[in-house]
Amino acid sequence: MRCVAVLLLVGLAGSACAESPAPGVCGNGVREGDEACDGLDLGGARCATLGAGIGPLGCDAQCRFDRSACVAVPGCGNGVREGAEPCDGSDLGGLTCDAVNLGAGGLACTAGCELDTAGCSRSAVCGNGVVEGDEACDGFNLNGATCATLGLGYQGGVLACRATCTLDPSGCTQVAVCGNGAIEAGEQCDGDALGGATCQTLGFPGGQLVCSAACALSTAGCTQTAEICTGGADEDGDGLIDCNDADCFADPVCGGTTEDCQNGVDDDQDGAVDCDDVDCSGDAACTVYSQEICDNGVDDDGNLLCDCEDLYSCLFDPVCLFSPTEETDCSDGIDDDLDCKIDCEDPDCDGDPACG
Repeated sequence: MRCVAVLLLVGLAGSACAESPAPGVCGNGVREGDEACDGLDLGGARCATLGAGIGPLGCDAQCRFDRSACVAVPGCGNGVREGAEPCDGSDLGGLTCDAVNLGAGGLACTAGCELDTAGCSRSAVCGNGVVEGDEACDGFNLNGATCATLGLGYQGGVLACRATCTLDPSGCTQVAVCGNGAIEAGEQCDGDALGGATCQTLGFPGGQLVCSAACALSTAGCTQTAEICTGGADEDGDGLIDCNDADCFADPVCGGTTEDCQNGVDDDQDGAVDCDDVDCSGDAACTVYSQEICDNGVDDDGNLLCDCEDLYSCLFDPVCLFSPTEETDCSDGIDDDLDCKIDCEDPDCDGDPACG
């Protein structure tokens, strides 16, 4: 601290002491200590704030303001744009934020008659990779958004940005719904959909893999004993014997052998012989028909021939032997010839006036 004693002429002595700021390092580009500026660091000062009009304020080699490029603006503050003034008060010369390519907002004028663009908001340019204005995203820039942050129930997936700079959730996945039969995110299985998994793919010799109510694979039905495909027994305890068991589908003994439904042999080695084998369901040798009743109007044996029309069953039945062989009255509402076709339904009545 340096103290300077000042002796007043009137004989009164006093002293004034002041503390000076530490000297800065001029030239390092940082305004510090007693520097007014340093390089481009003007500390926010402009020609206008220094009362020097308008123009570019500079900084000299001694870190002092250089006002040489400042231009005094006569009349600044009178509300009328004059001379080199870009504005004065509310007189902006017709300029707006949009006119100076700064989008919407309110353009203003500073006390030093300089344009104040602080109230302008630059218009968004969709496609430049920068999220601006009302854009939700831009290109790969999602502004931190993810499928989960959308608040729409998405659990995961890939969020994208449309060409219109709006978020595209088409690649997001909804929260899994257990029980709808479709394997979704977080589920191992759903109902009968096991995603190709079996007891064998999980390391068990055999058994039946199932899906739990929580959509998780359950190996409770898997066994450590493999099915013997010609053993005639359910070795792995899954309720399926020999070639009927999925464990044996790839076994050569089960590969493509067809059950002969009337030879008394278990041809496909599945433990079921002839008509007891599910392979024979529907085979003529294993189909048992009901006996045709020849006057009830029903095709009892399912051979598409009804009552007396079924010569296989009713040819010698008395009711057919003594009934007419064709429809005798085409308007009496009676099936005269017992062929399950009444009146005009019967081809015998084709051309009859009652059926014209």
